[in-house]
Amino acid sequence: MKAIVALYDAEHVVELCAIGPQTRKSSLWGNEFAGGKKAIVAGWFRDKQALAELAVRLDAEAKPEGVYVTLNPVTPALLGRADHRLKAGVGRTQDSEALCLCNLLVDVDPARPSGISSSEPEKMAAHDVAQRIAAHLTHLGWPEPLAADSGNGWHLVYKIDLANTPESVMLVKGVLKALAARFDTGEATVDQSVFNPARLVKLWGTMARKGDHTVERPHRASAIVDVPGHSAPVPRALLEAFAAQAGADATPRHALPAPTAADPGGRFDVRAYLERHGRGLKKEKPFKGGMLYVLEECVFDPGHAHGEAAIYQAADGRLSYQCFHASCRGRTWQEARQRISSDAPLGAGNVAATPGPASQQPEEWTPLLVPWPTFSPQAHPGIAGAFIELATRGSEADPAAVLATFLTRFEVEVSGNGVLKGPGMYLGETRHYPRLFTAIVGASSKARKGTSAHPVNALFSPEGLPDNSDNPDNSFPSPAATSSGPLSTGEGLAFCVRDARTEWVIDKKTSAGSWVLVDPGVEDKRLYVADEEFASALQCTKREGNTLSTAVRCFWDSGDYSPMVKKERTKVTGAHVGIVTHITFQELRALLDEVQAFNGFGNRFLWVCARRHGMVAFPRRMPQDELSRLRREVSRLVDIGQRREEMTWDGSAEDLWRTVYPRLSREHPGLAGCIINRGEAQAVRLAMIYALLDGQGHIGVAHLQAGLAFWEYCRASALFIFGSRETNPLAERIRGALAGGPMTTTALHRALGNNASREKLREALQELLTAGHINKTEEKTTGRPKAVFTLNEQTENNELSPAGSMSDNS
Repeated sequence: MKAIVALYDAEHVVELCAIGPQTRKSSLWGNEFAGGKKAIVAGWFRDKQALAELAVRLDAEAKPEGVYVTLNPVTPALLGRADHRLKAGVGRTQDSEALCLCNLLVDVDPARPSGISSSEPEKMAAHDVAQRIAAHLTHLGWPEPLAADSGNGWHLVYKIDLANTPESVMLVKGVLKALAARFDTGEATVDQSVFNPARLVKLWGTMARKGDHTVERPHRASAIVDVPGHSAPVPRALLEAFAAQAGADATPRHALPAPTAADPGGRFDVRAYLERHGRGLKKEKPFKGGMLYVLEECVFDPGHAHGEAAIYQAADGRLSYQCFHASCRGRTWQEARQRISSDAPLGAGNVAATPGPASQQPEEWTPLLVPWPTFSPQAHPGIAGAFIELATRGSEADPAAVLATFLTRFEVEVSGNGVLKGPGMYLGETRHYPRLFTAIVGASSKARKGTSAHPVNALFSPEGLPDNSDNPDNSFPSPAATSSGPLSTGEGLAFCVRDARTEWVIDKKTSAGSWVLVDPGVEDKRLYVADEEFASALQCTKREGNTLSTAVRCFWDSGDYSPMVKKERTKVTGAHVGIVTHITFQELRALLDEVQAFNGFGNRFLWVCARRHGMVAFPRRMPQDELSRLRREVSRLVDIGQRREEMTWDGSAEDLWRTVYPRLSREHPGLAGCIINRGEAQAVRLAMIYALLDGQGHIGVAHLQAGLAFWEYCRASALFIFGSRETNPLAERIRGALAGGPMTTTALHRALGNNASREKLREALQELLTAGHINKTEEKTTGRPKAVFTLNEQTENNELSPAGSMSDNS
């Protein structure tokens, strides 16, 4: 129903269509035979509730390749063909029968053989392109789109308000053409054929069933990922301005894009500009009446260092940038200039004497915006998805923040109420427990980051559960202890889950000694901390002698804490602490440089970006009957989970884990790397929790995929928050230089322009060796052995972009 409400007004008539049903005769369409190589059944509806209910049955019972609706509303006269019912072999809606053009579909498809489902890496390549498109159009002033997971690719839907005329159709076609020209890669493309008025679009919430279902290419549910709070149509002027780019941008992939305007006051001296900013020039050569400056390495990716990147200066002085790699498709001179010299003015030292066209002004620079992370429906299957839908139905709470809070609270409850009780699993000699620490980061109070806690608290409240005190064998598990914080010291956190403490006491009369219990400690070692002020905790870690950072690491790693102090030592054994804490982007940025201990415990947290989810003037309570049903089911799952001990993998999940493990365990440099370098441990913990939510004691493929999906959101959130501080530029330049083949230290120093000190070069090489990005061997000479460095090809092949697939976790 959510998809239908997002696309149409209440009075609109729309076509419902199923393509390729596995059942050719069904009571859903009057037991008529649906013939043809790819059978079609269709009907027309004004009653959207009736459409939604029939679509659910159609998807579940007939199992078609896909269930679709028309992108735009259609003429009500079509109700005469099949009025609120399905019919086999009926003629579909024609373009002339669409009332208007009210939705513009950007359908990003991954490149793959036809007739099969996409793999996860293929699908996430489409996701990467969709994110770039959304960020670019938002920067141009377009309203935010509806974003949806189509099952095999990604959809963006923008509201438009155009009459169904040939001119409007050509305008939509031009927009899609311009998008394809700018954003298509070898891995994913914008479907330019979806411009026609009667176009079908996946009815989100139904399954995508192309080809056979396999582990690598599964059938998946489509889903709406994000609905904008305000759905104003894109102004026609913006559509026309963007469509006008279609002719200029529709160049072959390996052709140079149209140059941009030269800077006024003279012809720009590209060679001097590159020398001034330390960019290596491989060669320059005449090209199409202008000059081509081939760079030693791409300004966006130093790994593109084989003559693929160049700056082109046309005869009239205009400039353009091109790199032949798919990941750099669509990059402009303005973006390249920003990377090379930031916002520094192009001074006289960069201008040659040859005059250029003074009337032309430089184009406005378009900043490289990091897109907001995409919350995949795979991250909330089953009961988690049911609760997220209920909790956000009449609220502004962010679904990802609600899920993070729900998972953290559930894992605390399920972990048993004694030392080392509850589920866990060994990887090697290390035992992992389903234990999470979560930091929710929002722009401000308007992100409603705190509202994620309220529905979770209501769910885990014992209110509404039956009183089974007379029958202990049928009782519901007792809840864990909770604390609202604030987090301040390690000792304070440890005190809440402390062990019993005894002291050796000497009897003054008899001089005999004995152990005396002075503190009974805490028997139930579970503690759920819901802290609203992470900024305060970060401030506390600056204080000399503060142990909060150490305690956080200990409680995440093992649950044991035993500081080495002389008196009244607070010892903890086998505790299970779960933390959900909140902070704003502004607070985090202000404290980040000041908190020296931050990197010590930052990667124990899952970082979750949260923002206001729509505008709800009168938030509604969750329906109590639905909440009670979920509460009873969650309590049942907690009870089952507490009885688990050793969890295991099933065979297919083991195979998938072997595939994703190299990417999950890869080291990342810089601050963002410190935040996401525990990807493999976080993914395992999440997979265990999803298995327990499914009532299982083993991790299956679906559980691991759900864990990877939510880890991908957390990883993308971390890169959104910390990404600008991620990389060591010198380390990246070394990797780019080594892409051309093995090098000695001397050769590397020369390749870096002889401007890196020996100490800086040594530090960067050590960083890359430690992370496993490069290898070092020694070459015998007549004197001292010569160190030779090469790229680690396995690591490089596993490394994807920050918006990479959910399998590419760090």
